[in-house]
Amino acid sequence: MGDTDNVDVQSQLALPARMMTWLERIERPTGSRGPVLPDGAEAARLLERLGVDPADRAGTLAARPDPISHPALWWVLDRAYHDLLANMCRG
Repeated sequence: MGDTDNVDVQSQLALPARMMTWLERIERPTGSRGPVLPDGAEAARLLERLGVDPADRAGTLAARPDPISHPALWWVLDRAYHDLLANMCRG
C-alpha cells in the first residue's frame, strides 16, 4: 500500500474515529492480494449492463479509486475488501 497509513487516511478523508477503529482492526494477511477493479472498458460495459444512465457513467468511472492517484481511498477499499473476504461465510 505504499506509504499511506491510518493517520494519512483519517486526515485526508476526515473519517470518524469509530470507522478508523474498525479499519485498523481488519487483518490484512502478509503478501495477500488486494482488490482488483475492472479496467475502464470493462467497467463501462458493466455499468451499461447494470442500466446506469449514460450521463452518470463517466462520473462513476472517473470516481473509481486507484492505488497511485487515490492512496487514502485505496487504503480504505483494501481493508474493506479484506474484511468482506474474512467474513463472507460467517453466519
